[in-house]
Amino acid sequence: MSTPLRTSRRTWTAILAVSLIVVLVGFGCAKKHPAGTGSSAANGSASLVFKKDSKIVLEQTAFLFEGAPQIVDPSHDKRDIVLTAFHPGIDADLSWQITQLVLTDESKKAQQAFVDHGSTGTAPEAKYGQLMGAGTLPGVDLRSTHHLGTPLSWAIGEGAPSRSSEIWVSEDVYRELSRTQSSTVYLDIPLEGVLSAAAGSPSLLKLVTDIKAHATSVGDRTDADLMKVTEKLAAYPIKVNGKDATVPVIKAKNWYGEITVLDTPQNPLVLAFDFHPPMDGITAKPEDVKLLNGLLSYQIIEIDP
Repeated sequence: MSTPLRTSRRTWTAILAVSLIVVLVGFGCAKKHPAGTGSSAANGSASLVFKKDSKIVLEQTAFLFEGAPQIVDPSHDKRDIVLTAFHPGIDADLSWQITQLVLTDESKKAQQAFVDHGSTGTAPEAKYGQLMGAGTLPGVDLRSTHHLGTPLSWAIGEGAPSRSSEIWVSEDVYRELSRTQSSTVYLDIPLEGVLSAAAGSPSLLKLVTDIKAHATSVGDRTDADLMKVTEKLAAYPIKVNGKDATVPVIKAKNWYGEITVLDTPQNPLVLAFDFHPPMDGITAKPEDVKLLNGLLSYQIIEIDP
């Protein structure tokens, strides 16, 4: 299996399919939602175990639209996930849907005409409509895989059986993180897809190419895939069943970034993935770093077990 940044890669065909409406999140820009005074601890680990029809709301800050990466407003663009099957420590099936706010064709034409006429006078009002995309993902491996997925790879329509644990860590990885404080985790990040999407932006294309080269150069000195626990938190803020709550989590890092895992043996959900590899010797525009980070990171802001 070939691996982008020494990790497994999905085909660009799947990425191109997703590119029409995928919403995605950020390199160090995963938001931290401070717990309000009304927050409360979730009532034990049993209350956090999913079942059929459990729901997840996933927030991202960038997406691919018509093949071009763009920053989005997470308040408008979220991914709603419903579990169509969930067998703890074995597997899961899920369906997902995105509602995305985009400029209408009429508004695009009006803005282009305004630019074509020298941008004089009053700019036309931006008008938005909604695009929706949906898909399914069967066979998520919750038992033994050491491959972690990303929503960037989820194709619109009926998906192929997954070979990774997607937005969970597997039972084996969770056990190792809990007992030995480390585990090898291969991040299935399809950077070739990002490379293709970045073709219209020379600076973004250079950033992705430089990161790939950097990953290759450190391979002899660093185990880039070894995820090491950095801390355990008893009270990580998230909405549970529509209410502010706190849950226990494990935070762990490898060369590529950081994961925040729900510290519940029967549901080790990755509540946040922040892609931020070292940038030593890499010169890049801040906006390109933000955009690339936004395409590859995400945060789960609400669960409804």
